[in-house]
Amino acid sequence: MPPENTIIDAAGYPIVFEQLGSLSAHLHALGFGGGDCLVVTDANVASLYAETVHAVLKGAGFTPRTYTIVPGETSKSSDTLQQLYDWAFEAEVTRRTPVIAVGGGVVGDLAGYLAATLLRGLPLIHVPTTLVAQVDSSIGGKTGINHSAGKNLIGSFYRPKLVLSDSSLLDSLSAEEWRSGLSELVKHALIADADLFDSIEASWQHISAAPTDLGNIVRRSAEVKVRTVVADEYEAGTRMLLNFGHTFGHAIERIAGYGTISHGQAVAAGMVAATLLSREYSDRVELSRINSVLKTLLPDSWHHLSGEEVVEAMRFDKKRSTDGLRLILIDRIGSAYVRENVDDAEIITAFERAKAVTSA
Repeated sequence: MPPENTIIDAAGYPIVFEQLGSLSAHLHALGFGGGDCLVVTDANVASLYAETVHAVLKGAGFTPRTYTIVPGETSKSSDTLQQLYDWAFEAEVTRRTPVIAVGGGVVGDLAGYLAATLLRGLPLIHVPTTLVAQVDSSIGGKTGINHSAGKNLIGSFYRPKLVLSDSSLLDSLSAEEWRSGLSELVKHALIADADLFDSIEASWQHISAAPTDLGNIVRRSAEVKVRTVVADEYEAGTRMLLNFGHTFGHAIERIAGYGTISHGQAVAAGMVAATLLSREYSDRVELSRINSVLKTLLPDSWHHLSGEEVVEAMRFDKKRSTDGLRLILIDRIGSAYVRENVDDAEIITAFERAKAVTSA
């Protein structure tokens, strides 16, 4: 049995909830005895934690070489990826050189794709520093970059060797970053864990205000992600349930302009729309309970977007089927399903209703 602070993913890699200082011991346990390592981070994270990360790695005999990207979705680009390739080749990496992603979802996706493609695969270590990354994006092996046609359209599935989540790293998150992570917590509860939703709802007033100790909620949310990935690592079936709210959300991000609305806020708005559409098919969907939580996480400015624009943007979504638009809906809190070939008119109506409900 793994220790209480460890979840073993389906692919066999550990997801560890420990302090950052334990990173060196875990690297040695994985067979890395020192030498060069590539650290990818962003400017915000580097200002807070680069010195600590370097000290931990150097103390264990590693020589960290760090590349700092500009924070935000605009860095998930082919241009930034090319710069990372050039930097890595200058460092004379080998297939044994670990890539350590220290940051949130953007850093993890970008560094993950670097590791997946450079020399046909370098060892990847995730040190997630945001709530989104600790409960969602660092788990499951998705890596990639954006394209002008849409978000995350270029990428691969690539398993990390280790995910090390230190809850103290969340203390420095801004209110917006914190709420983005809460969106993923709520999503996991809505699709697969009604008891988790009860726990979130009971402490919502406290935890939604500012970064705070979430107790075992982070681990329980991560376990939802792991269970879902275990059943369907390459997203051929049930893993698609993790996209609840995301098809709407990615469309909102695209038409608003990447970076204008945060990913978590867009997903929260998407979940409102998806919940309203879900209610059309199941009277067990508790709109008032769900919306009372989600309303705290919504962006300030999204009501100017139109349902017609959303539908058009959805056509670029990588999760669409060949026959039409596919959405993840819920039939009650804690239970989700895939609905194929959703009519454009249904999507437009749900989105317009979501705007009306949340502006009241």
